[in-house]
Amino acid sequence: MAMIFKKGAIRIELNSNRCPSCLGEMCEKTKCPHCSWVKGSVPESFLHLPPGTVLQEKYLIGRALGQGGFGITYLAYDLNLNIKLAFKEYLPQELAYCIGGQMAVSVYKKSLAYNFNYGLEKFLEEARTLALFNENPNITFRSKISIRPTALPTL
Repeated sequence: MAMIFKKGAIRIELNSNRCPSCLGEMCEKTKCPHCSWVKGSVPESFLHLPPGTVLQEKYLIGRALGQGGFGITYLAYDLNLNIKLAFKEYLPQELAYCIGGQMAVSVYKKSLAYNFNYGLEKFLEEARTLALFNENPNITFRSKISIRPTALPTL
C-alpha cells in the first residue's frame, strides 16, 4: 500500500483566532482564557504534530490528547463544519519515529518495515470498521486522510 504525501497539504496556521491547545476562541494573543495555554508553548513530545498545523486545508490540529503504543490522538477542528473532532495517527513508537516539526516517518531498521506496514493495514482496517458504525449516535467517523506515511482517521 503506497501512501502519498501531497505537497501543500500541510501548513502552520499562525494567525488563527483559535487556541493551538484547546481550539477554543482566543481573545488575547498570549494566553488562552479557556485552558491557560501560553503563546510559545511547545508540544509535549517531539513526535506530536505541532498545534496549529492545518491538514488538507480543512483540519486544524490542536494538542495531543493521548499517546500509546499504536499512535497519537489529537484534538482537531474542522474549519469547514466548525466542529471539534479527534484525529488518530498511526505511529507505533517501537517501530518508527519522526523528527519534531517534520512530516517524514522512518522505521528504526529496514527489517521493521514489514511490521510497520502490517500494523498500518490493521489501523486502516479499524478505521474502515468504525466507518460502518457511522449510524450510531455515539460513534461518528468522518474520513481517513494520509499526510505522513501514516494514517489519520477523523472521529
